Amino acid sequence: MKRFIYQIGRPDKNVVNFTYENKTYTKPLSSLVLKEHFGDDAKVILIYPISIILYNEKVLEDLKNDGVDGFIKVHSFGTYKKPGDSESITFNSHYDDIVLRILCDLIKRYFEVSKVESEFYFDISSGLNIHISAMIEAVRHFSVFTQLMNWQNKNFIPKIFISFSDPILPQKEESSDKKYRIYIQPLNFKAFFLSPLKKEDITGENKLSKKLFPDVDDENQMKENRRKRKILENFVIFFSALRNNTPLVLYHFESDKYEDIIQAIKDLTNEIETKLSQNWENSPNLPKNDYLKAIFSLGFYAGIVEVLDKNLKKCPDGVEICEIKKKFGSYESSIYRFFGLETHIPLLGNELYNLEEGYKVDGKKLVEIVGKEWSKLMSFVRGEKQDFDERNFFSHAGFERTITEIRSKDNKLYFKYSENAKDKIKSVLLKYIGD
Repeated sequence: MKRFIYQIGRPDKNVVNFTYENKTYTKPLSSLVLKEHFGDDAKVILIYPISIILYNEKVLEDLKNDGVDGFIKVHSFGTYKKPGDSESITFNSHYDDIVLRILCDLIKRYFEVSKVESEFYFDISSGLNIHISAMIEAVRHFSVFTQLMNWQNKNFIPKIFISFSDPILPQKEESSDKKYRIYIQPLNFKAFFLSPLKKEDITGENKLSKKLFPDVDDENQMKENRRKRKILENFVIFFSALRNNTPLVLYHFESDKYEDIIQAIKDLTNEIETKLSQNWENSPNLPKNDYLKAIFSLGFYAGIVEVLDKNLKKCPDGVEICEIKKKFGSYESSIYRFFGLETHIPLLGNELYNLEEGYKVDGKKLVEIVGKEWSKLMSFVRGEKQDFDERNFFSHAGFERTITEIRSKDNKLYFKYSENAKDKIKSVLLKYIGD
């Protein structure tokens, strides 16, 4: 079990007596007590407002010797005097920037142990209210992010706890032996199968993907930005295909590689950290909601791709109907179960039944009359419209008759989309991504 313990740092390292599980520890911070209690697999990361350490880096050096494994510098608020000097400095910060900075560190630490069971502890025994509030908000976003990444194996979603001690107040000399208890409570947040991105974030004039990954003069950077915009667009395609119960799309479209999506997340969080560290007197006021949408979407996309990579075989020569039934239309083995989309199963099952048994031509089932060569489904299934119909695409679980092709082999039905159907499918999936 890997454990990470976060706490807002103090400007001094005076020790006090803490008790946890009937043992006494003499430490400057309660987070260090938990580290000693948990042992070698625990790491302590302290969050320091820049006002505390700007003129006192020795605080960090001393704490390293006490067992601190990492530090996060975050922006401060207010006016402070330089120690031993009449000069003062004013810090202009933004709450959202502090949230983003803490979140980026959480994601970085998580990637160190992402495929093992882990626990994250957040100690609120010290620090200003604004920094504690920012830490808790970052925790909530982090929890949602890791849930979206781990549909395949929910054991890899970190367990999250809040910890705190009895209030530590200035004590009289005769009370120096006072002991402060440490408490731990679990924190639970819920992630839902909802897209962080909306249609306008991908296709609108001011689309989010272009705001975060803009056109630039540098050719190599431009190529990289376009690649990342494409990754975000591909997330929408795969999310919408699952949400709208169109499994044939998942066989037809190529997803990005899991490793490339993870790297895109790392690149984005590194970019945020770089922007936040450029000016410590004035934080940049980054568009938190835009960055959160991108981070959640990339994490969600990685979670979807992991499930598909482990449970789905690409079928470039068409998909046999029993494969679709097994992977999506069966309560026992449906991929939809990973995502909590079990209500899709009977709706898809009804459409697959119609394709196998319900549609008849001169009293014969489709498998008895379609040939070995690919033909449009509309050649065998009647309909009023001769052009692609969005409504029919969704009502028939993606088997829209004008773009779906069918053939038989060894008395089994196979399906695929027409070569020229990709843009139509992409357009309709982007359009109906959800509320």
